[in-house]
Amino acid sequence: RLRGRILSTNLAGAEGRRQSSVNKLAHTRHVIPTSNYIAMAYLDDGSISEGEADFDMNLLSEFLFQADEMPKLIDNSELQIIAPAATSTDGTSSSDDASASPSSPVFTIGNDEPTDRKAKRRAQVAVSARRHRDRKKHEMLGLRKEVADLTDQLHSLRSKHKLLRPDGAVTETKEYYMAQRHKRRQAEKLNEQLRRALVMQRRFFTSIQGMVLNSPITNGELNMSTLLHTFTHLGRTAYARRRDYLAICTDSKADLAVQILLRETERMDFAGPPSIIARNVPVSNEQQQIVTTVAAYAFDCLDLKTVFVSACNAVLGCGTDWPQYTTASQNGEVLDKPQGNISYAKSATNYRSITAADAQNVVVESRSLVFYRMSDDYGVLVWDFADQDDLYPIKPDKTIKRDLIGAAMVRRELCHDGVERVVYRSICTKLHSFSLPVAPEISNYLQKTEEGAKVCGDTVFSYIRERAMEVGKCMVRV
Repeated sequence: RLRGRILSTNLAGAEGRRQSSVNKLAHTRHVIPTSNYIAMAYLDDGSISEGEADFDMNLLSEFLFQADEMPKLIDNSELQIIAPAATSTDGTSSSDDASASPSSPVFTIGNDEPTDRKAKRRAQVAVSARRHRDRKKHEMLGLRKEVADLTDQLHSLRSKHKLLRPDGAVTETKEYYMAQRHKRRQAEKLNEQLRRALVMQRRFFTSIQGMVLNSPITNGELNMSTLLHTFTHLGRTAYARRRDYLAICTDSKADLAVQILLRETERMDFAGPPSIIARNVPVSNEQQQIVTTVAAYAFDCLDLKTVFVSACNAVLGCGTDWPQYTTASQNGEVLDKPQGNISYAKSATNYRSITAADAQNVVVESRSLVFYRMSDDYGVLVWDFADQDDLYPIKPDKTIKRDLIGAAMVRRELCHDGVERVVYRSICTKLHSFSLPVAPEISNYLQKTEEGAKVCGDTVFSYIRERAMEVGKCMVRV
Protein backbone atom coordinates (compact mmCIF):
# COMPACT_ATOMS: atom_id res chain seq x y z
CA ARG A 1 0.00 0.00 0.00
CA LEU A 2 2.84 2.32 0.88
CA ARG A 3 4.38 1.72 -2.53
CA GLY A 4 1.09 2.38 -4.18
CA ARG A 5 0.69 5.68 -2.33
CA ILE A 6 4.27 6.71 -3.19
CA LEU A 7 3.64 5.79 -6.78
CA SER A 8 0.41 7.77 -6.88
CA THR A 9 2.10 10.77 -5.27
CA ASN A 10 5.00 10.66 -7.69
CA LEU A 11 2.69 10.27 -10.64
CA ALA A 12 0.56 13.22 -9.51
CA GLY A 13 3.65 15.40 -9.07
CA ALA A 14 5.01 14.29 -12.39
CA GLU A 15 1.70 15.03 -14.09
CA GLY A 16 1.59 18.53 -12.54
CA ARG A 17 5.12 19.29 -13.58
CA ARG A 18 4.45 17.90 -17.05
CA GLN A 19 1.36 20.08 -17.48
CA SER A 20 3.32 23.15 -16.31
CA SER A 21 6.06 22.40 -18.84
CA VAL A 22 3.48 21.96 -21.58
CA ASN A 23 1.90 25.33 -20.76
CA LYS A 24 5.28 27.04 -20.78
CA LEU A 25 6.26 25.50 -24.07
CA ALA A 26 2.88 26.33 -25.61
CA HIS A 27 3.38 29.95 -24.62
CA THR A 28 6.77 29.96 -26.32
CA ARG A 29 5.24 28.34 -29.43
CA HIS A 30 6.96 24.93 -28.96
CA VAL A 31 5.55 21.44 -28.38
CA ILE A 32 7.09 18.77 -26.14
CA PRO A 33 7.05 15.21 -27.51
CA THR A 34 4.55 12.92 -25.81
CA SER A 35 7.16 10.76 -24.04
CA ASN A 36 5.29 11.11 -20.74
CA TYR A 37 2.25 9.43 -22.19
CA ILE A 38 4.41 6.56 -23.34
CA ALA A 39 5.88 6.22 -19.85
CA MET A 40 2.44 6.20 -18.25
CA ALA A 41 1.24 3.60 -20.65
CA TYR A 42 4.30 1.56 -19.79
CA LEU A 43 3.51 1.85 -16.02
CA ASP A 44 -0.08 0.83 -16.51
CA ASP A 45 1.02 -2.43 -18.04
CA GLY A 46 0.29 -5.16 -15.46
CA SER A 47 2.68 -7.71 -16.85
CA ILE A 48 5.75 -6.40 -15.00
CA SER A 49 6.95 -7.69 -11.58
CA GLU A 50 7.30 -5.72 -8.33
CA GLY A 51 11.13 -5.52 -8.54
CA GLU A 52 10.96 -4.30 -12.04
CA ALA A 53 8.27 -1.86 -10.98
CA ASP A 54 10.54 -0.36 -8.28
CA PHE A 55 13.39 0.00 -10.76
CA ASP A 56 11.14 1.43 -13.41
CA MET A 57 9.63 3.81 -10.82
CA ASN A 58 12.99 5.31 -9.98
CA LEU A 59 13.93 5.53 -13.66
CA LEU A 60 10.60 7.16 -14.49
CA SER A 61 10.99 9.73 -11.71
CA GLU A 62 14.43 10.72 -12.95
CA PHE A 63 13.19 10.82 -16.52
CA LEU A 64 10.22 13.06 -15.61
CA PHE A 65 12.40 15.47 -13.68
CA GLN A 66 14.81 15.66 -16.58
CA ALA A 67 11.97 16.09 -19.09
CA ASP A 68 10.36 18.88 -17.04
CA GLU A 69 13.53 20.87 -16.43
CA MET A 70 15.49 20.21 -19.65
CA PRO A 71 13.18 19.92 -22.68
CA LYS A 72 14.92 18.46 -25.61
CA LEU A 73 15.43 20.33 -28.88
CA ILE A 74 13.03 19.83 -31.77
CA ASP A 75 14.42 18.45 -35.01
CA ASN A 76 13.32 19.40 -38.53
CA SER A 77 10.80 16.55 -38.84
CA GLU A 78 8.99 17.69 -35.72
CA LEU A 79 9.21 21.37 -36.70
CA GLN A 80 7.09 20.74 -39.81
CA ILE A 81 4.07 19.76 -37.66
CA ILE A 82 4.44 22.72 -35.30
CA ALA A 83 3.24 26.26 -36.04
CA PRO A 84 3.59 29.29 -33.82
CA ALA A 85 0.38 30.67 -32.46
CA ALA A 86 -0.76 34.10 -33.64
CA THR A 87 -0.82 36.75 -30.99
CA SER A 88 -3.28 39.59 -30.70
CA THR A 89 -2.39 43.22 -31.24
CA ASP A 90 -2.10 43.89 -27.52
CA GLY A 91 0.58 41.23 -27.02
CA THR A 92 -1.67 38.53 -25.37
CA SER A 93 -2.44 35.12 -26.76
CA SER A 94 -5.72 34.58 -28.54
CA SER A 95 -8.43 32.21 -27.38
CA ASP A 96 -7.49 29.68 -30.04
CA ASP A 97 -3.90 29.57 -28.71
CA ALA A 98 -5.07 29.08 -25.14
CA SER A 99 -7.36 26.20 -26.04
CA ALA A 100 -4.88 24.40 -28.27
CA SER A 101 -3.71 21.06 -26.92
CA PRO A 102 -0.13 19.80 -27.12
CA SER A 103 -1.25 16.93 -29.29
CA SER A 104 -2.54 19.26 -31.98
CA PRO A 105 -0.13 18.89 -34.91
CA VAL A 106 -0.87 22.14 -36.70
CA PHE A 107 -1.17 25.78 -35.59
CA THR A 108 -2.12 28.70 -38.00
CA ILE A 109 -0.32 32.02 -38.47
CA GLY A 110 -2.04 35.37 -39.24
CA ASN A 111 -0.61 37.22 -42.25
CA ASP A 112 0.39 40.59 -40.72
CA GLU A 113 2.88 41.68 -43.43
CA PRO A 114 0.45 43.96 -45.47
CA THR A 115 -0.71 45.60 -42.26
CA ASP A 116 2.87 46.20 -41.20
CA ARG A 117 3.75 47.73 -44.59
CA LYS A 118 0.75 50.06 -44.46
CA ALA A 119 1.63 51.13 -40.94
CA LYS A 120 5.23 51.80 -41.95
CA ARG A 121 4.03 53.75 -45.00
CA ARG A 122 1.72 55.89 -42.86
CA ALA A 123 4.56 56.53 -40.46
CA GLN A 124 6.88 57.55 -43.30
CA VAL A 125 4.25 59.89 -44.78
CA ALA A 126 3.71 61.48 -41.41
CA VAL A 127 7.43 61.99 -40.94
CA SER A 128 7.81 63.47 -44.46
CA ALA A 129 4.89 65.85 -43.92
CA ARG A 130 6.31 66.97 -40.61
CA ARG A 131 9.73 67.59 -42.19
CA HIS A 132 8.10 69.54 -45.06
CA ARG A 133 6.20 71.73 -42.60
CA ASP A 134 9.33 72.33 -40.59
CA ARG A 135 11.31 73.25 -43.71
CA LYS A 136 8.62 75.67 -44.90
CA LYS A 137 8.44 77.16 -41.46
CA HIS A 138 12.18 77.74 -41.37
CA GLU A 139 12.10 79.25 -44.89
CA MET A 140 9.32 81.62 -43.87
CA LEU A 141 11.23 82.65 -40.78
CA GLY A 142 14.34 83.24 -42.90
CA LEU A 143 12.42 85.38 -45.40
CA ARG A 144 10.85 87.43 -42.64
CA LYS A 145 14.24 87.98 -41.13
CA GLU A 146 15.64 89.02 -44.53
CA VAL A 147 12.77 91.47 -45.04
CA ALA A 148 13.39 92.95 -41.64
CA ASP A 149 17.12 93.30 -42.35
CA LEU A 150 16.51 94.95 -45.73
CA THR A 151 13.97 97.31 -44.19
CA ASP A 152 16.45 98.33 -41.53
CA GLN A 153 19.11 98.80 -44.20
CA LEU A 154 16.75 100.98 -46.24
CA HIS A 155 15.97 103.14 -43.22
CA SER A 156 19.68 103.43 -42.50
CA LEU A 157 20.48 104.49 -46.06
CA ARG A 158 17.67 107.04 -46.02
CA SER A 159 18.95 108.44 -42.76
CA LYS A 160 22.47 108.77 -44.17
CA HIS A 161 21.10 110.38 -47.32
CA LYS A 162 19.15 112.88 -45.26
CA LEU A 163 22.27 113.69 -43.27
CA LEU A 164 24.13 114.41 -46.50
CA ARG A 165 21.16 116.40 -47.81
CA PRO A 166 19.38 118.17 -44.97
CA ASP A 167 16.56 119.15 -47.31
CA GLY A 168 14.22 116.15 -47.19
CA ALA A 169 12.12 117.46 -50.06
CA VAL A 170 14.99 116.84 -52.46
CA THR A 171 15.16 113.18 -51.45
CA GLU A 172 11.42 112.74 -51.83
CA THR A 173 11.56 114.39 -55.23
CA LYS A 174 14.28 112.03 -56.40
CA GLU A 175 12.36 109.02 -55.19
CA TYR A 176 9.27 110.31 -56.95
CA TYR A 177 11.21 110.74 -60.19
CA MET A 178 12.60 107.22 -59.89
CA ALA A 179 9.11 105.82 -59.44
CA GLN A 180 7.83 107.79 -62.41
CA ARG A 181 10.74 106.60 -64.54
CA HIS A 182 9.93 103.01 -63.62
CA LYS A 183 6.29 103.52 -64.61
CA ARG A 184 7.41 105.08 -67.86
CA ARG A 185 9.53 102.06 -68.75
CA GLN A 186 6.59 99.78 -68.07
CA ALA A 187 4.37 101.98 -70.24
CA GLU A 188 6.95 101.91 -73.04
CA LYS A 189 7.04 98.12 -72.96
CA LEU A 190 3.26 98.02 -73.16
CA ASN A 191 3.34 100.56 -75.97
CA GLU A 192 5.77 98.41 -77.93
CA GLN A 193 3.49 95.40 -77.55
CA LEU A 194 0.53 97.45 -78.77
CA ARG A 195 2.52 98.69 -81.76
CA ARG A 196 3.36 95.13 -82.73
CA ALA A 197 -0.30 94.20 -82.43
CA LEU A 198 -1.17 97.16 -84.65
CA VAL A 199 1.35 96.02 -87.24
CA MET A 200 -0.17 92.55 -87.28
CA GLN A 201 -3.64 94.03 -87.62
CA ARG A 202 -2.54 96.20 -90.54
CA ARG A 203 -0.94 93.19 -92.18
CA PHE A 204 -4.15 91.19 -91.91
CA PHE A 205 -6.23 94.09 -93.24
CA THR A 206 -3.84 94.63 -96.14
CA SER A 207 -3.90 90.93 -97.04
CA ILE A 208 -7.70 90.86 -97.08
CA GLN A 209 -7.85 94.04 -99.12
CA GLY A 210 -5.34 92.69 -101.63
CA MET A 211 -7.34 89.47 -102.01
CA VAL A 212 -10.56 91.42 -102.62
CA LEU A 213 -9.05 93.89 -105.10
CA ASN A 214 -6.67 91.32 -106.64
CA SER A 215 -4.03 93.99 -107.25
CA PRO A 216 -0.97 95.38 -105.45
CA ILE A 217 -1.95 98.29 -103.22
CA THR A 218 -0.14 100.98 -101.31
CA ASN A 219 -1.93 102.18 -98.24
CA GLY A 220 -2.24 105.95 -98.32
CA GLU A 221 -2.51 106.07 -94.51
CA LEU A 222 0.85 104.42 -93.87
CA ASN A 223 2.42 106.43 -91.06
CA MET A 224 5.66 105.19 -89.54
CA SER A 225 5.29 107.49 -86.54
CA THR A 226 2.32 105.44 -85.30
CA LEU A 227 4.08 102.14 -85.93
CA LEU A 228 7.67 102.83 -84.90
CA HIS A 229 7.94 106.05 -82.89
CA THR A 230 8.07 106.42 -79.11
CA PHE A 231 7.73 109.78 -77.41
CA THR A 232 11.22 111.05 -76.63
CA HIS A 233 12.17 113.89 -74.30
CA LEU A 234 15.92 114.40 -74.08
CA GLY A 235 17.17 116.00 -70.89
CA ARG A 236 20.18 118.12 -70.13
CA THR A 237 22.53 115.69 -68.38
CA ALA A 238 24.77 113.40 -70.39
CA TYR A 239 23.75 110.35 -68.35
CA ALA A 240 20.03 110.89 -68.95
CA ARG A 241 20.53 111.50 -72.66
CA ARG A 242 22.64 108.38 -73.10
CA ARG A 243 20.03 106.34 -71.27
CA ASP A 244 17.32 107.64 -73.61
CA TYR A 245 19.45 106.96 -76.69
CA LEU A 246 19.99 103.35 -75.72
CA ALA A 247 16.32 102.92 -74.81
CA ILE A 248 15.23 104.06 -78.28
CA CYS A 249 17.84 102.29 -80.42
CA THR A 250 17.07 98.66 -79.62
CA ASP A 251 17.21 95.42 -81.56
CA SER A 252 13.48 94.91 -81.09
CA LYS A 253 12.82 98.21 -82.85
CA ALA A 254 15.06 97.18 -85.75
CA ASP A 255 13.25 93.84 -86.01
CA LEU A 256 9.90 95.62 -86.08
CA ALA A 257 11.17 97.94 -88.81
CA VAL A 258 12.29 94.96 -90.91
CA GLN A 259 8.89 93.37 -90.48
CA ILE A 260 7.12 96.54 -91.62
CA LEU A 261 9.42 96.94 -94.63
CA LEU A 262 8.88 93.38 -95.81
CA ARG A 263 5.13 93.61 -95.41
CA GLU A 264 4.62 96.97 -97.13
CA THR A 265 6.85 96.17 -100.12
CA GLU A 266 6.14 92.47 -100.64
CA ARG A 267 3.94 93.08 -103.72
CA MET A 268 6.44 95.28 -105.56
CA ASP A 269 8.31 94.02 -108.61
CA PHE A 270 12.04 94.44 -107.96
CA ALA A 271 13.04 93.08 -111.37
CA GLY A 272 11.50 96.08 -113.11
CA PRO A 273 12.36 99.77 -112.94
CA PRO A 274 12.69 101.53 -109.56
CA SER A 275 9.39 102.01 -107.74
CA ILE A 276 9.12 105.21 -105.65
CA ILE A 277 5.69 106.25 -104.33
CA ALA A 278 4.94 109.34 -102.20
CA ARG A 279 1.51 110.01 -100.69
CA ASN A 280 0.05 112.44 -98.19
CA VAL A 281 -1.31 111.01 -94.96
CA PRO A 282 -4.58 112.47 -93.62
CA VAL A 283 -4.11 114.29 -90.30
CA SER A 284 -6.50 115.71 -87.73
CA ASN A 285 -4.08 118.35 -86.45
CA GLU A 286 -4.07 121.57 -88.44
CA GLN A 287 -0.49 122.29 -87.37
CA GLN A 288 0.94 119.18 -89.00
CA GLN A 289 1.48 117.80 -92.46
CA ILE A 290 2.54 114.18 -93.06
CA VAL A 291 3.79 112.48 -96.19
CA THR A 292 5.14 108.92 -96.58
CA THR A 293 7.54 107.68 -99.25
CA VAL A 294 7.84 103.98 -100.15
CA ALA A 295 10.71 102.90 -102.40
CA ALA A 296 11.98 99.55 -103.65
CA TYR A 297 14.47 98.64 -106.37
CA ALA A 298 17.22 96.12 -107.10
CA PHE A 299 20.87 96.16 -108.20
CA ASP A 300 22.48 93.59 -110.48
CA CYS A 301 25.27 92.76 -108.07
CA LEU A 302 25.85 90.85 -104.86
CA ASP A 303 28.09 93.36 -103.04
CA LEU A 304 25.85 93.82 -100.02
CA LYS A 305 28.21 95.99 -97.98
CA THR A 306 28.85 98.50 -100.76
CA VAL A 307 25.16 99.02 -101.45
CA PHE A 308 24.34 99.34 -97.74
CA VAL A 309 27.05 101.94 -97.06
CA SER A 310 25.94 103.93 -100.10
CA ALA A 311 22.32 103.73 -98.94
CA CYS A 312 23.20 105.02 -95.46
CA ASN A 313 25.10 107.99 -96.86
CA ALA A 314 22.28 108.77 -99.29
CA VAL A 315 19.56 108.69 -96.63
CA LEU A 316 21.53 110.87 -94.23
CA GLY A 317 22.45 113.38 -96.92
CA CYS A 318 19.10 113.77 -98.67
CA GLY A 319 16.41 116.31 -97.83
CA THR A 320 18.20 119.43 -98.93
CA ASP A 321 16.61 119.50 -102.38
CA TRP A 322 13.10 120.99 -102.58
CA PRO A 323 11.10 121.80 -105.74
CA GLN A 324 11.02 125.52 -106.71
CA TYR A 325 13.38 126.33 -103.83
CA THR A 326 17.10 126.77 -103.60
CA THR A 327 19.32 126.21 -100.59
CA ALA A 328 20.56 129.51 -99.20
CA SER A 329 22.43 127.99 -96.24
CA GLN A 330 22.74 124.65 -94.55
CA ASN A 331 24.09 123.63 -91.15
CA GLY A 332 24.40 120.06 -89.89
CA GLU A 333 26.18 118.70 -86.82
CA VAL A 334 26.46 115.40 -85.00
CA LEU A 335 25.72 116.20 -81.36
CA ASP A 336 26.10 112.85 -79.60
CA LYS A 337 27.41 109.41 -80.46
CA PRO A 338 26.85 107.07 -77.50
CA GLN A 339 27.89 104.01 -79.53
CA GLY A 340 29.54 103.26 -82.83
CA ASN A 341 26.25 102.52 -84.57
CA ILE A 342 24.16 105.27 -82.87
CA SER A 343 24.33 109.00 -83.58
CA TYR A 344 22.18 112.02 -82.77
CA ALA A 345 22.40 115.08 -85.04
CA LYS A 346 20.69 118.37 -85.72
CA SER A 347 20.27 120.18 -89.02
CA ALA A 348 18.99 123.57 -90.16
CA THR A 349 18.38 124.50 -93.79
CA ASN A 350 17.45 127.93 -95.13
CA TYR A 351 15.37 127.67 -98.32
CA ARG A 352 14.74 130.53 -100.71
CA SER A 353 11.92 130.54 -103.25
CA ILE A 354 12.88 130.96 -106.91
CA THR A 355 9.36 131.63 -108.19
CA ALA A 356 8.04 134.25 -105.78
CA ALA A 357 8.26 137.91 -106.75
CA ASP A 358 9.58 138.91 -103.37
CA ALA A 359 12.24 137.08 -101.39
CA GLN A 360 10.67 134.27 -99.35
CA ASN A 361 12.93 132.42 -96.96
CA VAL A 362 11.89 129.34 -94.99
CA VAL A 363 13.99 127.75 -92.25
CA VAL A 364 13.55 124.03 -91.64
CA GLU A 365 15.11 122.35 -88.57
CA SER A 366 15.22 118.75 -87.46
CA ARG A 367 16.61 116.54 -84.67
CA SER A 368 17.36 113.03 -85.86
CA LEU A 369 18.48 109.87 -84.08
CA VAL A 370 19.96 107.22 -86.38
CA PHE A 371 21.23 103.69 -85.75
CA TYR A 372 21.99 100.69 -87.94
CA ARG A 373 22.60 96.95 -87.74
CA MET A 374 24.64 94.93 -90.21
CA SER A 375 24.84 91.15 -90.60
CA ASP A 376 25.92 88.67 -93.26
CA ASP A 377 22.39 88.41 -94.66
CA TYR A 378 21.12 91.99 -94.55
CA GLY A 379 21.67 95.51 -93.28
CA VAL A 380 18.99 97.75 -91.75
CA LEU A 381 19.10 101.50 -91.04
CA VAL A 382 16.51 103.09 -88.72
CA TRP A 383 16.02 106.81 -88.08
CA ASP A 384 13.77 108.50 -85.55
CA PHE A 385 13.30 111.96 -84.04
CA ALA A 386 13.19 113.64 -80.64
CA ASP A 387 9.92 115.28 -79.63
CA GLN A 388 11.60 117.61 -77.14
CA ASP A 389 15.23 118.50 -76.57
CA ASP A 390 16.15 120.62 -73.57
CA LEU A 391 19.70 121.29 -74.77
CA TYR A 392 18.89 122.06 -78.39
CA PRO A 393 15.29 123.30 -78.58
CA ILE A 394 13.48 124.34 -81.76
CA LYS A 395 11.44 127.51 -82.04
CA PRO A 396 8.44 126.55 -84.17
CA ASP A 397 7.12 130.11 -84.32
CA LYS A 398 9.91 131.09 -86.72
CA THR A 399 10.76 127.81 -88.43
CA ILE A 400 9.25 124.54 -89.62
CA LYS A 401 10.11 121.50 -87.56
CA ARG A 402 10.73 118.48 -89.76
CA ASP A 403 10.56 115.11 -88.03
CA LEU A 404 11.83 112.13 -89.99
CA ILE A 405 11.11 108.52 -89.09
CA GLY A 406 11.60 105.44 -91.20
CA ALA A 407 13.82 102.53 -92.09
CA ALA A 408 15.80 101.14 -95.01
CA MET A 409 16.95 97.59 -95.59
CA VAL A 410 19.39 96.05 -98.06
CA ARG A 411 19.62 92.29 -98.59
CA ARG A 412 20.17 89.65 -101.26
CA GLU A 413 16.96 88.28 -102.71
CA LEU A 414 15.79 86.09 -105.55
CA CYS A 415 13.63 88.24 -107.81
CA HIS A 416 10.61 87.11 -109.79
CA ASP A 417 12.68 86.50 -112.93
CA GLY A 418 14.87 83.98 -111.08
CA VAL A 419 17.96 86.21 -110.75
CA GLU A 420 19.55 86.95 -107.38
CA ARG A 421 20.09 90.66 -106.74
CA VAL A 422 20.68 93.12 -103.92
CA VAL A 423 17.29 94.68 -103.13
CA TYR A 424 16.82 98.05 -101.44
CA ARG A 425 13.60 98.76 -99.52
CA SER A 426 12.78 101.94 -97.61
CA ILE A 427 9.83 103.71 -95.98
CA CYS A 428 10.19 107.29 -94.78
CA THR A 429 7.55 109.47 -93.12
CA LYS A 430 8.04 113.26 -92.92
CA LEU A 431 6.12 115.24 -90.33
CA HIS A 432 6.12 119.02 -90.75
CA SER A 433 5.02 120.97 -87.67
CA PHE A 434 4.34 124.71 -87.73
CA SER A 435 2.51 127.42 -85.83
CA LEU A 436 -0.78 129.10 -86.62
CA PRO A 437 -1.51 131.39 -88.31
CA VAL A 438 0.54 130.09 -91.21
CA ALA A 439 2.72 132.66 -92.94
CA PRO A 440 2.47 132.89 -96.75
CA GLU A 441 6.03 131.67 -97.32
CA ILE A 442 5.42 128.62 -95.11
CA SER A 443 2.14 127.87 -96.87
CA ASN A 444 3.87 127.94 -100.26
CA TYR A 445 6.59 125.64 -99.00
CA LEU A 446 4.11 123.10 -97.59
CA GLN A 447 2.25 122.91 -100.88
CA LYS A 448 5.30 121.17 -102.35
CA THR A 449 5.54 118.51 -99.64
CA GLU A 450 4.43 115.51 -101.69
CA GLU A 451 6.54 116.54 -104.65
CA GLY A 452 9.50 117.20 -102.35
CA ALA A 453 9.20 113.70 -100.87
CA LYS A 454 9.32 112.24 -104.36
CA VAL A 455 12.45 114.31 -105.08
CA CYS A 456 14.13 112.95 -101.95
CA GLY A 457 13.41 109.38 -103.06
CA ASP A 458 14.92 110.02 -106.48
CA THR A 459 17.96 111.63 -104.86
CA VAL A 460 18.60 108.55 -102.71
CA PHE A 461 18.28 106.23 -105.70
CA SER A 462 20.65 108.31 -107.84
CA TYR A 463 23.27 108.50 -105.09
CA ILE A 464 23.22 104.73 -104.43
CA ARG A 465 23.43 103.97 -108.14
CA GLU A 466 26.42 106.25 -108.69
CA ARG A 467 28.37 105.04 -105.65
CA ALA A 468 27.58 101.40 -106.26
CA MET A 469 28.66 101.60 -109.88
CA GLU A 470 31.91 103.36 -108.92
CA VAL A 471 32.90 101.05 -106.09
CA GLY A 472 31.21 97.76 -106.75
CA LYS A 473 30.60 98.01 -110.51
CA CYS A 474 26.92 97.32 -110.00
CA MET A 475 24.20 97.95 -112.54
CA VAL A 476 20.64 99.06 -111.91
CA ARG A 477 17.68 97.94 -113.95
CA VAL A 478 15.89 100.96 -115.41
